[in-house]
Amino acid sequence: MFASFTYLPGHSFIHRLDPRTKLLAFILIMLGTIVVDDVRVLAALLAISLLYYAFANLSLRSTWKAWAVVLFFSVVLIGLFSTTLFGRPPSYVTTSHPWFSFPAVSLPFVGTVQRTITWELVFFGIARVLRPLIIMATILPFTFTTSPYLYGVAFRKLGLSDGVSFALDLSLRYVPTIARDFFITVDAQRARGYELEVKGGGVFNMIRRAAPLIVPVTINAIAGGEDVVEAMELRAFGVGQRTWADAGSLRYTRADYFILGAGLVILITLILLTRFTSYGPYWFPVNWFE
Repeated sequence: MFASFTYLPGHSFIHRLDPRTKLLAFILIMLGTIVVDDVRVLAALLAISLLYYAFANLSLRSTWKAWAVVLFFSVVLIGLFSTTLFGRPPSYVTTSHPWFSFPAVSLPFVGTVQRTITWELVFFGIARVLRPLIIMATILPFTFTTSPYLYGVAFRKLGLSDGVSFALDLSLRYVPTIARDFFITVDAQRARGYELEVKGGGVFNMIRRAAPLIVPVTINAIAGGEDVVEAMELRAFGVGQRTWADAGSLRYTRADYFILGAGLVILITLILLTRFTSYGPYWFPVNWFE
C-alpha cells in the first residue's frame, strides 16, 4: 500500500549507525544552520555535512533525483527568485554595492519599477542557499540507509509516545506514496489524451488543466488515510501500549557516541562563534568591492 524512500542496503559507516543517531545528528546540524548567517561558516558546515554524506557511500545514480530536487529548491527558488531577484536585504545590512540593474519597467497603478541587485543581497542569498544543502546532506543518509520498518521504532526509542511515533512514521511514508500516486495519475491521464505540457491561457487555465491530476491524487490520499485508520482500529491501536518489532535491535555503539559528540561540539562551537566572535553573524567583505 505504501511506497517509501528508496532504501539502499549496504555496510557503510552510516548504514551501521543507529537510526536515532542519524536523526539526532540531523537535528544538531539543522540547529547549527539556524544559529549562523556567515557564509564562511556555512560553507565550512556544508563541507562537514558532505563528508558525513560521503561516509554513506551512496551512488549518484541512485540519489541524483533527490539532489536535483534539492538543488532546484535551494538554488532556483530560494537563492535566485526568493532572495536575489525579489527579496530584500535584512535591516542589519547597512551598505549597498550595486552589481547590476534590470531595465526600468512601467506598471499600471505602480509606476516605474527598476530592480537593482547588490552584492550584499547576493551574499545573503548564498547563505540561504547553503542552509537547505547542509540540511539535505545530513537527512538524505537517514532516508537512504535506514530501513523504513525502523522509522517508527527510532522515534519511539527517542522517547516519543506511540501515537506521535506512528504519526511521524506514516508522514515519512506518505510523502513518497503521494509522489508515486501523482506520477501514476499523470501516466494514466496521458494515456487518455491529457496534455500536461500545453502552454498559454494564463494562471486560471493552468489551474483548470491541473484538476485532472489534483482531484484523483487528493481523493486517493484521503481514501488511503481512511484505510489506515480502519486498519488501526481493527488492531485496537491506542487501547494499550503498542509493541514495536525490532525495538530490541537498536543499540548505541562507539560510532554512534562519536557522531553524537561531534554534532554536539559543532553546535556549541557555532553558538560560541556567533556569540563571542565576528564569525557567525552576517558577513560581507566590504574591502573586496572598494
